[in-house]
Amino acid sequence: MVGVLLLAAPYLLSTAVEAQQSVAPDVASLLFDTPQWTGTEALTSLSYRYLRKSSDAEAFGPSFEDRIQLKVEPGDQPQARTVSVQMFSGERHLAAGPFENVTFNPALVLFLENHVQQLSRSLHANPRYLKNAIRKAWREKASIAEADIEIDGKRFAGTRISVQPFIDDPNRARTNGLDALTLTVNISQSVPGRIASIVVEARRPDGAPVLDESLVYDQKAE
Repeated sequence: MVGVLLLAAPYLLSTAVEAQQSVAPDVASLLFDTPQWTGTEALTSLSYRYLRKSSDAEAFGPSFEDRIQLKVEPGDQPQARTVSVQMFSGERHLAAGPFENVTFNPALVLFLENHVQQLSRSLHANPRYLKNAIRKAWREKASIAEADIEIDGKRFAGTRISVQPFIDDPNRARTNGLDALTLTVNISQSVPGRIASIVVEARRPDGAPVLDESLVYDQKAE
């Protein structure tokens, strides 16, 4: 997967362009168009806890915990930053970044591109097909609501964006229980970089877990 993550930014930024012309432009505005570094120091480091739990390691990949760390430096404009990435550690380390002069927080880009690549391997599906399904769902089916977001016992006022990108997929019978997968992004102006957490949950009809995946801002690590 080396180098694949470098393609993530244009994939997701094109989502924003499409969403501006759709019935749900607020998703693009909240996640990509609004500068996310406002109020964040230009010289800082952000750490995110990554957790993946799967019910079937052979089908969905192994469960593990790791971190994504961002080194944030000044960009060419007041609202822009250049971001270096340490994505996972040891043998799981993935090449990613740097992201130069960006106004968005690449934590979301990094998580989603890795998520799509994992799904592609698990479902033997074309990654482009999965990306298009997420784009379409954000345009047409996203739920946006104000929410209290809890991180390490602290509550922050924020916004929750949730969607089920594969619930109506014509190939859902082949998704091995991932058709009901829910993708949730929690953002808050009180959190550096605004990305508070990203959560993926998939459950079978009987409630049995299939896949849990999350990325959570770790305030204690700052």
